[in-house]
Amino acid sequence: MITMSTILGSLPKPDENVVVIDTQSTMESSVKSSESSKKSSKLKKKKKDKKKRKGEDGAAGEDRKKKAKYIDDSDEEEGVEIPGAKAATVSVGGSANGPKQEDDAGPPPTPEDPPPVPVPSPPKAKAKAPAPAPTPAPAPAAAPAKKKKTNTGELIVEAIRRECGPMNNTMIAERTRANKSVVDKLVQKFVDKKVIKKKKVGKEGTKAVYYANQNHQDNKVEKVDVSEIQASQAEFESLAAELRTVTAEIQSLKSQKKNSELDAEVKGMEDVVGALQKRVDLCKKAASPTSAAKKKTLLGGKPKKELPSDSKSLKSRINNMRAEWVKRKAKCADFVEMAADGMEKKPKEVMKVVGIDSDESEGVKVPEKYAL
Repeated sequence: MITMSTILGSLPKPDENVVVIDTQSTMESSVKSSESSKKSSKLKKKKKDKKKRKGEDGAAGEDRKKKAKYIDDSDEEEGVEIPGAKAATVSVGGSANGPKQEDDAGPPPTPEDPPPVPVPSPPKAKAKAPAPAPTPAPAPAAAPAKKKKTNTGELIVEAIRRECGPMNNTMIAERTRANKSVVDKLVQKFVDKKVIKKKKVGKEGTKAVYYANQNHQDNKVEKVDVSEIQASQAEFESLAAELRTVTAEIQSLKSQKKNSELDAEVKGMEDVVGALQKRVDLCKKAASPTSAAKKKTLLGGKPKKELPSDSKSLKSRINNMRAEWVKRKAKCADFVEMAADGMEKKPKEVMKVVGIDSDESEGVKVPEKYAL
């Protein structure tokens, strides 16, 4: 009979072997199965959404496509953390004294109750950007104004009216700058309408001239009273006279000096007046009596004589100096004549030999004598 002691004795000691029970593989398989089912449902839902969005275009469609792509990438890259179950160690051992059972790790977790797997929250969808407003189409440029076509027939009739005389086809073509063949056709047309008249000229009547039909209603001239013509002529003459007057005034104004030229001239005159004023001030200062402290002396220590303050004394002094000048000049002339007689030469030659400069050679004239 097999007893409990024999069974326990056959078991290994607790220190020799350790039995490890690992439930990680079981939990991983269960988590993978749940993830695969979730992914399959998501993929089916996305395929349906893609089919719905397939027909959309524009800015809103592009945003939705980017959003779907972002969700696909995030689902594939997101990682699910699977907590691994720690291995439970169970030690069973016995001895001769009695059975002994030790459970250090506790009972292992059963695979029927897996721990809750944390599911990451899906990323928040980005706010849908508002579609940009369509730019308004530029306004079409305004079409250029069409030029009014000139009517050659009207030009021909107007030229004939203004001429007030006969004209041939060549003259009409030159005035209107039209082709001569066109002028021939149009002129005949207006002759038929009796707007203009035709008259054959020449010996054989091969040439024709045209002139305005005064009896035609379009060619009638409005009658004007003679008094109106005379009044208009008088007004014209008065306006012409006024025009001549205004033209003369304009010419006189143009001939006058400008403001800039007048300003420059005034400035020059002011400078001249300032210089003359300085000379007057210096003359007044020289004519005023000087103090004894400011008296200057001549060479040799002789005091300088003061000038007289009144005009009469000054004129008398000038007359005395003039008389002395004339007296010395006469003596010098007598000396030169005596030397010329002795040298048997002319006075001018003597003055040139001696080196005398006369008043006449220097252009100096004796001033007139003041009347006191």
